[in-house]
Formats: sequence, structure tokens, C-alpha cells
Amino acid sequence: AEELGHYYTSCGNIIDTTDTSNRKQEVKARRWAAKRLVPLKSIISAFKASCRNMYEVAEHIGVTEEFLRQAFETYSHIYGIFKEYGRYVIYFDPPGVFEWRENG
Repeated sequence: AEELGHYYTSCGNIIDTTDTSNRKQEVKARRWAAKRLVPLKSIISAFKASCRNMYEVAEHIGVTEEFLRQAFETYSHIYGIFKEYGRYVIYFDPPGVFEWRENG
């Protein structure tokens, strides 16, 4: 998936990781892959399906547990420890989902 991210977001030879521009392209490719394969709504869907650990969430979404962990790390770099998404709060470290409910 990250390689597809490179295809869609990078140009040229970025093998030299000492080059700042290359490192930026690497980050951009990881973000692309995380957003495409582990969209925020799929994390919420896994929560609604009663997935309670990273293995179950990864199985529900259809990615490896390792990729899911990398996606959560990527999201934590983008958003911090959580992201509000509609009436949900998605936590990245530690992973979890909280649903806001109206009292009534």
C-alpha cells in the first residue's frame, strides 16, 4: 500500500533517506496509504462490530495488524492522540473509540 502511495505522491528516486525532501515524500506516501486502507470511518465500523483489540480491528478492516499499528501511528502524527469524527472520538494512543450520546 505504501508503494502505491509512492506511485501517487512521489517522483524521482527517493532512496537516499538523508535527503529531507525524500523523507517528506516517504511521510506523504505513508499518510496516503493509511487514509486509503484504514479510513477513520472503518475504525468506527470495527468499533460498532464489537472489535475490541488491534487484531480484531485489522481483521475487520482487511489489513495486517502491523499495518494497522503503523496507520494509528501515522494518524497520531497527523491529529495527536485523538480525532473527533462526527459523534465519535477516535483515540490513537491508546487505541479506542468513544461515541457521544445525548442524555435523554
